[in-house]
Amino acid sequence: MKSKASTQAIRAASVSYMIVTLNIESIVLVIQKMFGLTLTSVKITTLNIFKSGDLYLGVIDLQLFFKVLLIGIVYYYTSKLSKRSAFIWSFVALIILLLYGFLGAYISNILK
Repeated sequence: MKSKASTQAIRAASVSYMIVTLNIESIVLVIQKMFGLTLTSVKITTLNIFKSGDLYLGVIDLQLFFKVLLIGIVYYYTSKLSKRSAFIWSFVALIILLLYGFLGAYISNILK
């Protein structure tokens, strides 16, 4: 799998990725603040809204899936990977991010 992307294109895609994800995160935080929800214990984009304080439900986040979608778009359009390769690498990124999230939740539960 060779990529024909230049360093400048990858850098621009990374900056765009950060700007888009930070803007969406900011919008979610503003909505949460408007409705008086605590920012530390409840996040409206996770399944944590059904059982506040459950760290494992907090891992399954709508923003995580959106970030993986953006990663796939970057792989496909910027790195010029095939659709199949971009999908596979996006799926691998999703699995890795979920595993790290569940591992963090597990360690947090142990340390309580």
